[in-house]
Amino acid sequence: MDKSEKRVVIIGGGQAGFQAAHVLRAKGHAGPIDIIAGEPFLPYQRPPLSKAYLEGTFERERLFLRQEAYYVMQNISVHQNMKAVAIDKKAKHVSTDAGIGFDYDALILATGARLRRLPESVCAPKTDGVYYLKGIADVDALKVGLEKHESFIIIGGGFIGLESAATLTKLGKKVTVIEAQDSIIPGLSAPQMVAFLESLHRDKGAKILTGAMVASIVKTGGGFGARLKDGRVLRADAIIVGIGVIPNTDLGESIGIKTDRGLCVDARALSNIADVYAAGDCAHGINLRYGGPVHLESVQNAIDQAGVAAHHILGLDKPYAATPWFWSDQYHIKVQMVGLAAGYDEVVMRGDRDAGKFTLFFFKAGALICVHTANEPGHHMAARRILDKDKPTTLAQCEALGFDLKALMRA
Repeated sequence: MDKSEKRVVIIGGGQAGFQAAHVLRAKGHAGPIDIIAGEPFLPYQRPPLSKAYLEGTFERERLFLRQEAYYVMQNISVHQNMKAVAIDKKAKHVSTDAGIGFDYDALILATGARLRRLPESVCAPKTDGVYYLKGIADVDALKVGLEKHESFIIIGGGFIGLESAATLTKLGKKVTVIEAQDSIIPGLSAPQMVAFLESLHRDKGAKILTGAMVASIVKTGGGFGARLKDGRVLRADAIIVGIGVIPNTDLGESIGIKTDRGLCVDARALSNIADVYAAGDCAHGINLRYGGPVHLESVQNAIDQAGVAAHHILGLDKPYAATPWFWSDQYHIKVQMVGLAAGYDEVVMRGDRDAGKFTLFFFKAGALICVHTANEPGHHMAARRILDKDKPTTLAQCEALGFDLKALMRA
């Protein structure tokens, strides 16, 4: 069979699912493409949900990665509000809860991740006034709640929790963030940026409690009481929970795909099961730039890894070797990160932290491995080009050029 005629089925209608279909068509794939999307929406972007969309400055139509006319023109079938329930790897067939089946020559699992929820011993499921933020419907429900809630407790001090805290504080709400770990954003190995963001939130009026574990949540007539393990009780009109996600690996595991923090795939996004790929938040894939598996829950990873899968389906060899990058908008500050800071042994800051405009350079054994910026988008873009180079940039080079990223990019 001509590779460009393959029947491709994509399970998951998020960023990775859309990107795989988009790249397939852009690279000349002529066969049928079916996207099984679990939500009643066309594929959409999630980053604005906890920020501009919640704030009301970003219209719903702008969330969608493409409008319906695009899918019609590209002959991509998006099956909304439909869930894949089983895969027959021998027959190469996907069954759905709608009773409709799909045969495939290549299958891409872009199943994403589901929200980690509070234990029932802490909070009863589906308690009115307790919000979890993942998709459009979740944020729409919170937007309705904004009309009656004036104070919020946010459980979880990661990026989703802090972005929500910033948006709600800007809207005039009283916010308390509770983080179980000793610092906010526990996954961010950059204490300088963590300290800056914590100070930013406190300066804006949000309360930040770290090293605080919620033991129970009790609904009262006027809202909620959150009892901490140390005995303190915090009160608010509503609660938002943002305590991380769990990769959706069930379908992949059911057909024997190996797992480790996600569905294990190689540098071509291919699993150990023939013709089955995984990309995005559900995948734990090899990144040749780092010489091993890297699990990332980011837009960049979803886009790049899905593109790698699409290329391989078409017989084009484009192994995954991308430099990771991320961003977060909080108040007037855009934080952007490129590279992975884990294992760094030296950090240099340039700029004005008090003015909220600075750059952090992270080094490991004298080589630049990561750059974090606050309100320095030009520096971020230059850093992406620098870290994409095959030969590492050294601390000595940075010092010689005065940490001028544009000069380093040209060097």
